[in-house]
Amino acid sequence: MSLKKLLVEKASARHKKKLTPTEEKVLGLIGLRFSDKEISAELGNMRAGTAHWHRSNIMRKLKIHREVELVKYAENAGFVFPNSDLTKKKARH
Repeated sequence: MSLKKLLVEKASARHKKKLTPTEEKVLGLIGLRFSDKEISAELGNMRAGTAHWHRSNIMRKLKIHREVELVKYAENAGFVFPNSDLTKKKARH
């Protein structure tokens, strides 16, 4: 296993403990490049403002300051599943 992969796995396990289940779902959608409006529509039980609030909390908890870093983190830490139905749904838009 490469050093980078090992470090990502350790960081991922540590940060997963900090995130709520809803934040983990939101992070997965962020990794698929969903907007706040798309996240709220996908989860169905929140408004875009609430999705934005979750995004902000995730960034604070993970000490990430830029959106692009958050997307990369979601991808590398295993929150994004490339062959999922959501990935295919997003690709059609």
